Amino acid sequence: MVSDTTYKIVLAGDAAVGKSSFLHRLCKNEFRGNTSATLGTGWSARRHTC
Repeated sequence: MVSDTTYKIVLAGDAAVGKSSFLHRLCKNEFRGNTSATLGTGWSARRHTC
């Protein structure tokens, strides 16, 4: 049985704690150590099928 469920996740927190890095790691399975601060909002998408 294949399930297609959509989750929307909001990451909120203090500046410079790694929210964008976490999202990038979750969606692309990559880590970038030298990133600049994200101003405003950012988004990403990933499809996960169980």
